[in-house]
Amino acid sequence: MVSGSDGIWAKDGKKLEFEFYFPSDFQDWAAAATYANDALNKWGLKLTPRGAIRSTQLPDTNNGKFQIAMNPWGIGNSHPQPSLVRPFREFNTDLPAGGMKYPLKQTYSGGAINFDTVLDDAIAGFDTAKQKDPITKLTLAFNELLPCIPIYERLSNNPVNDKARVAGWPADGDKIYTQGQQDNFAAVLILDGTLHKI
Repeated sequence: MVSGSDGIWAKDGKKLEFEFYFPSDFQDWAAAATYANDALNKWGLKLTPRGAIRSTQLPDTNNGKFQIAMNPWGIGNSHPQPSLVRPFREFNTDLPAGGMKYPLKQTYSGGAINFDTVLDDAIAGFDTAKQKDPITKLTLAFNELLPCIPIYERLSNNPVNDKARVAGWPADGDKIYTQGQQDNFAAVLILDGTLHKI
């Protein structure tokens, strides 16, 4: 691949230009899609965003009717394997129409890999020493081949009624709201005593 004078990457003389298909009815996803689209365009991957409501976008992506699509990929788990099940199986081989149609048998700098079997090897038994090799292979191959581009939701969509039931909400610009949805601000504010009954 080479970057052209216009800053757009090209492969075999063809510019890398794609439609970026995302669910537009979830504001947190729409914000993440906007951020990812802008960042990837600046990097040199020419994307044209297209939003659709999730009830349309999900069946389209499940049926492989997309060029680049946004779907959930990670799971809040300390073991890496469950997060990789999503792109390799859930949005790929588990779907009757093939989803993203990414072949699970690949070659990377470490040799041949079958993501389907290595995903199972990575969680076999409880001996973490035996899991290290398949997890290392998964990690290196995923990072090199990049079958999906992991992004995160910077902001969550959590409407708050600050006029009823609960008082003590910090101002809109407070850093507590930058935690996204992994450390829910409401739970933290209840636990530290900031929020209280009206």
